[in-house]
Amino acid sequence: MKRVFACTLSATLLAGCFTPKLTRHYAGIAEAPVTPVPFAGMEEPLTLSVFPANPKVDADPPLIDRLGDKGQAELIRSVASRMPDGSDAGALLRALGEAPADEPAACAWADRTLLKKRVTLTVLGRFRHPADRIDRLEFTFKLSEGQGYEFASWDKFDTVYGTHNLGSAKFTQAAALGLGLTGTSTRNLADAAGSIVKTPNVTGELSSTLEETMTYAMRRMNVGGSLEKTRATLVQEGAPYINLLGSSSAVFTLRLASSGDPMPVHAFDFKQNMATAPDDVGVVRCQARHSRSDQPLTMTVEATAVNRLVEGRHRTVSEGDDVIRFTSESFAAPRLDIVDSDEMRVNYFGLWHCPGGSDAAACRRLAIENPDTGAVTDEIAVKTPEQAAALRQWLVTQSRKTVPASIGTRKIGLIRAGPSDAKKSGTSLNASVIRELQVKLANTNKETSH
Repeated sequence: MKRVFACTLSATLLAGCFTPKLTRHYAGIAEAPVTPVPFAGMEEPLTLSVFPANPKVDADPPLIDRLGDKGQAELIRSVASRMPDGSDAGALLRALGEAPADEPAACAWADRTLLKKRVTLTVLGRFRHPADRIDRLEFTFKLSEGQGYEFASWDKFDTVYGTHNLGSAKFTQAAALGLGLTGTSTRNLADAAGSIVKTPNVTGELSSTLEETMTYAMRRMNVGGSLEKTRATLVQEGAPYINLLGSSSAVFTLRLASSGDPMPVHAFDFKQNMATAPDDVGVVRCQARHSRSDQPLTMTVEATAVNRLVEGRHRTVSEGDDVIRFTSESFAAPRLDIVDSDEMRVNYFGLWHCPGGSDAAACRRLAIENPDTGAVTDEIAVKTPEQAAALRQWLVTQSRKTVPASIGTRKIGLIRAGPSDAKKSGTSLNASVIRELQVKLANTNKETSH
């Protein structure tokens, strides 16, 4: 009986020696680096570089591709009915591929307090072994204090990692144990042996096979983070076989503190170009909001990486048999200008009359009627010098027939710069004054120190 128990125990232990090899994250964790290290000195510390860029426009599939059969037919009929006579097939196809654009808000151009920015983050470094990788990355974006801006929203995060076909691995193990008693005849034995003697019969079978086929690809990454007024955190969680070295990008919106009370600015629509009648000119009055200065906005970006370093059994592609060690590494990029002075600068242009080359204080400025008070007190300020030049050209063209006294039913005239009481002493326009009008910078947030 003792021999039966011993054989049973041996077979059970033998069958229990098999454990999964391929479905584990690692085989063990090393408390300290294993020595000697064959590739010691080849590793390089991690570095971070960050640079801003303009957000890219998402490419949507053509509108017609997103419609059913009936929708496509109706779209074709609708678009074709609006095409001018003589249009070619190419123009129709281009029109079918574009979604109708939403009408922009009338005064969206005058609000410069929200800026959408894109930053590209690149993490570089070199590890000792091919199996070493960054398992987790945490980026911290910090806005400089006292610059009058804050985070408004996270908008998008992009990253590109190649899909590596790792194949599939199947580990098959089998163990069989047979126990029994075999009866033996004692016909030729002594009488004391009895008629039958039971002898134990033990059989065992153990087999293992490893099958590998290329059938699956692993790819996964989790992204999370938090957002505060002057601090944003972005976390990338890696996955087996995915090293977070490389580039990624984030898009966020910044909210700028306004310079104070908004100032009126204008946009003019000459529907028939220079021949547009004064009453037919479209006039839009907006309230301009922008930052108080054109000083660049700065940001610091710091990163912390959790590295998965292999200390043993790293010669196979599978990570399940690795002996690893986790380390933490912090690094940062140089301070960068997330928004430069050119993008921060806001200029508006107007038309001035400066006889004899007089200084700015003596110049009179073209103004338009304030719709609330009915007085000609709002200095005309437009977005670009080209728009101001177009307004001047329209005035010159109209004055060849009759000097316009209004634009779009709103009275116009010349005012002096200064407080509102001084602006009331304006003068009317005449053809000679109109020809002498000059395009001037009417308002800017540019600081004279740079």
